Amino acid sequence: MTTWFIYDKNLNYAERLTDFFAEKEPLQIAMEAYSDEDALKRGLEKNGEGAVLIVTEESFREWMGASAEKLALLTEDGETTPPGALLVNRYQSAEGIWNELTRKLAEGGEKVRLKKTVNEKASLVSFFNPQHRVLQTTFAMYYAGALSEKQPSLFLHFDGFGNLSGVFHASAKKSLMDILYLWECSGEGALSELENEVWRREGLHLLLSAGAPWDIHSVKEETWISFLASLQDMGRYASIILDLNEHVEGLLSILQMSAQYIEVHRPEDYEDMLDRSKLAEYERALERQGLEEVLDSRKVLRLPLLTYAPELPGDLGSGVLHEIACDLRSQTI
Repeated sequence: MTTWFIYDKNLNYAERLTDFFAEKEPLQIAMEAYSDEDALKRGLEKNGEGAVLIVTEESFREWMGASAEKLALLTEDGETTPPGALLVNRYQSAEGIWNELTRKLAEGGEKVRLKKTVNEKASLVSFFNPQHRVLQTTFAMYYAGALSEKQPSLFLHFDGFGNLSGVFHASAKKSLMDILYLWECSGEGALSELENEVWRREGLHLLLSAGAPWDIHSVKEETWISFLASLQDMGRYASIILDLNEHVEGLLSILQMSAQYIEVHRPEDYEDMLDRSKLAEYERALERQGLEEVLDSRKVLRLPLLTYAPELPGDLGSGVLHEIACDLRSQTI
């Protein structure tokens, strides 16, 4: 018998919805209501085979992870869209929720394994090239968007010159420097509400720098390393994409701790002598410090000749860069 697990922090809501669903399917489906996360995990471990997990959006934001065959999210503001979830409007009658839910379950959907993305340490994906104006930030966002189609992903923008807050009208959200400051003051507790503080774009979560280059440069290496490790361990993201530059103290240490290091280039015919000199000096510096493994681990990606746009992409889910990003994603996950 299939079991439906209805979860909400408000037990009264979960129980009322469970009772209504039970009246609809008194024999074919077992219904269980939960408001305690640990109890839910135990229930899923015991009777999770073929289970359907139904959870409200607000409660999902505080989610700590479990596994279920199908995930149905009762949406409120629509900002939380976990990959593979069936989205059902919460603001309708119980009858309407039942009808929409059963219809979408009948249509199928992806198998959801939340445990993979919330219990494992997040992977760092670093973008860096000592050359400038190579479309690094633009492509890094496309790649982050492609990853977010498959797994929860967070994009961190470190460029104080290329501040994106104005482009994305994201001034109301906290910046990377804001979250770093709160983390330094309060520790990992400052990250508990991170998903509510980040800016969102088509399912991708972003923290924009909102700081001048000297603000980025003033942060010590050990601070960045500890902060990134805390983000990796928080259990909310499978991938953290870093759009790095030379103003970041501890840049080479960050590249060493990254699962992927991607170096974006212009087409070779469009690199001038200064570009090649910068890259050659960077490579020599790594060799002098005995960091050949960083060079060996990098993936050099040459983008086709593209027109430089005055703004960053309006649609991360289409276009030539999206296709390249999806191809690169298929090689890694």
